Amino acid sequence: MRILYATDGSSQARAAGVLLTSLNLSPKDRLTIFTVDDRSGEIAYDQIFTSAFEDLSGTAATIDTRNAEGFADEGILKEARRSASDLLVLGAKGSSVGRDARRVLRHAPCSVLVARQKYTSMRNILFAFDGTGPSIAAAQNLLRFPLPPDARIHLVTVLRPMNPNLPQRESEHLRNGLDADQVLGDLDRIKDNFRAAGRQALLHTLRGHPAACLLDYAKTEEIDLIVLGFYNTSVPERILRFFIGSISERVVRHASCSILLMRPTS
Repeated sequence: MRILYATDGSSQARAAGVLLTSLNLSPKDRLTIFTVDDRSGEIAYDQIFTSAFEDLSGTAATIDTRNAEGFADEGILKEARRSASDLLVLGAKGSSVGRDARRVLRHAPCSVLVARQKYTSMRNILFAFDGTGPSIAAAQNLLRFPLPPDARIHLVTVLRPMNPNLPQRESEHLRNGLDADQVLGDLDRIKDNFRAAGRQALLHTLRGHPAACLLDYAKTEEIDLIVLGFYNTSVPERILRFFIGSISERVVRHASCSILLMRPTS
């Protein structure tokens, strides 16, 4: 796995480095510490890299460093494409995901892990499943992802609330129009695949607004990491904004824990 860890030395960025040590990596995995100088002359590369190496002392991955000049989001995206990264890791800014991080999330060519300062482990993981292609691909990728061996994975889907004015069958469709029985069947097979791989996997069905249900569940169950599938960046920007603005971006904006957006691999 090729991992690009973007850091500016801030506490949120350093939390992302600590979170990386939770992954089950080996010397075959290559981890690049990357920082961008905004041309202000205030970036102390040596200090940033030294701190990052300290935070990453618990990983077995092979580590190197790179730096660039320019705007942070543009530099990160350019380096992710140049290095053909499989995973991009960065910290959230403050209580929400900052502007640079949101742009990176929308346009990154690979999966993106956004860390929050209080969540630097991966013991309790929520995987949100909606039955769509990106969600199915995310489940396959998560099965191969180097999670810690003792991670507990909550496989969660959200159905519409029961409508007493509709036949039960009609009311059981998801908001995306997919049949609930089919989605639940797919999720049950995903659970079996995770358990066959030696993972702890639990299946949960919720009812209500997807983003609100996922956020409430994450808080109640003390989730460390929420995993979401994401749509291909080749779709037009206006369509991309609709998808990410509907559920994924609400979860990313308001979740108190770390977030992993899984992009399909080619």
